[in-house]
Amino acid sequence: MAISVSGLVSGLDVDNIIQQLVELERRPIKLLENQEEIYNVKLSAYGTLRAALNTLASEVSSLKNSSSFEAYQASSSDESILTVSTTGTPLPGSHEITVNRLATSQKLQSAAFSSSTATIGTGTLRITVSSGTPVDIEITSTNNSLSGIAQAINEANAGVSAQVVNDGTGNYYLLLSANQTGASNTITIDIDEDGDGVFNEAPDEQDTTGLSALAYNSSVTNMTETQAAQDAELIFDGLTVYRSSNTFSDLIEGVEISLVSADSTKTVTISISRDIASVKAKLATFVEAYNGVVSAFQELQKYDAATGETGALFGDATTTMMRTRLQRVTTTQVTSLPAEVNSLAAIGIAFNEDGKLEVDDTRLTEVLQNYPDQVSTLFTDSTNGLMVKLDSTLDSFLNETDGAITSREDGIQESLDRIAKRKEVLEERISRYEERLRKQFNNLELILGQYQQTSDYLSRQIDLLTAIAKGGQKS
Repeated sequence: MAISVSGLVSGLDVDNIIQQLVELERRPIKLLENQEEIYNVKLSAYGTLRAALNTLASEVSSLKNSSSFEAYQASSSDESILTVSTTGTPLPGSHEITVNRLATSQKLQSAAFSSSTATIGTGTLRITVSSGTPVDIEITSTNNSLSGIAQAINEANAGVSAQVVNDGTGNYYLLLSANQTGASNTITIDIDEDGDGVFNEAPDEQDTTGLSALAYNSSVTNMTETQAAQDAELIFDGLTVYRSSNTFSDLIEGVEISLVSADSTKTVTISISRDIASVKAKLATFVEAYNGVVSAFQELQKYDAATGETGALFGDATTTMMRTRLQRVTTTQVTSLPAEVNSLAAIGIAFNEDGKLEVDDTRLTEVLQNYPDQVSTLFTDSTNGLMVKLDSTLDSFLNETDGAITSREDGIQESLDRIAKRKEVLEERISRYEERLRKQFNNLELILGQYQQTSDYLSRQIDLLTAIAKGGQKS
């Protein structure tokens, strides 16, 4: 706890004197704080540079994979008939398709009932779709209404959807629809009206009342087929083909086709080509990320001769090294490739006067059209690919264990830690120094106070002796 010194006896501004003396002692701390500020600025600068390099590394990581250059696009000349999309790596070309008919699912309709809650009957419905496993659905007194049966069918996951529909005239119908299209996906409904485990026994199979009203099989058709199950029929490059679904990907490798409508009088052309626009967009993003790194370097290493202003990393050897290595990698030639495509500059991505990359769209489009595989090799070759080399270079900068930036950040942080410890030691020493000063000044005040008391006493004694002497003379 600091000792308060008033300076009442000496008349000195003791607090101000002590403050100035302490400030003189704090000069080493001020120097350390200046160093600390410089280190913090550099640490922040390296954080800015790391962020820019991380953005570039993300783009480079994508472009070093050949899949980035294997983008394809497919188009339909009439999307009201069919649509297409790519799912893999199809062969470029064109195909002609005529859709004669769409694939449909079988739909059945029951006879009319008076209400959705009308009691139908009890027993077991056995529903089979195509040659699949039969599903038995128990109908009891708790669910034997038209709506109850529809719900039981939907909950049974039998491959059939059910709903009750009112036609608007007071008639209610149970509608069934196979979940899958195709001629093979037909619905069979067998009935065990009595619940004895025997299906379609006489006279149930001829009965149109009770649960048997829903029978539909090879012997009994108490329900009405409103739509037949059929395969899609189309003419593909002159060949008639059939598919059980309206969406399929086994006709053209790497292309999914979705049929929308049928019109035997229209021929639709499917065109398949490399998606150059997609590749160009990826390269443009890479160029933007690279130029972001260049901008960071330029700002952090700037020097203004007129004002003497410098960037936070001006003259920094590590930053200069990274900048040089990046530029060297991006100007590398892959000698195994033709001269037309053996470097970034050759394909239309070159440095401008500002040290940033610019894209010649005409040239880039040309090489992507004429040398797509070679361009892919330029970027992705496992030994000499530019992105493979650039990825390795960036890792040597950014690696969290021994990367160049990591090492510099660690070194700066160690310096900051040393400064913090040194400041702590100096602060303790100055605190003790201030306390010592205050004690000394306090002692000075006490001594001066004692001197003052002695002086006052002597003055009184002299005054008394003087008064006595004067009194003796008068008498």
